[in-house]
Amino acid sequence: MTSAPSESVSLELPQRLDKLTLAGANLEMQMESFKEDLVYLKKNHEEEMSALRGQVDEDVSVKMDAVPGVNPSCILNETCDQDKKLVERSCKDAEHGFFSMESSLEGSLVDTEI
Repeated sequence: MTSAPSESVSLELPQRLDKLTLAGANLEMQMESFKEDLVYLKKNHEEEMSALRGQVDEDVSVKMDAVPGVNPSCILNETCDQDKKLVERSCKDAEHGFFSMESSLEGSLVDTEI
């Protein structure tokens, strides 16, 4: 009686060992395949990076046809000149107005004195 269970276990052990051996061999083949894939991917990555570095190192020239911009200092100088002329004209107008009023007042004073 004790020999029957031990005989069935001893018969199953070689089968289990065979299954485990096959599974281990299968895993080793997958691991080798993954290693080969990794080597291929690294090589491919390096080639792509090398090509991209080559593109980045190239010179880029851009030619633009554009109207020259306006110089802000020229605009400020023109505005300043216009303001100076306006101030001079205003001073002359004020001076002329003052002298006109003065002569008008002197004329009215002369008329009242007579």
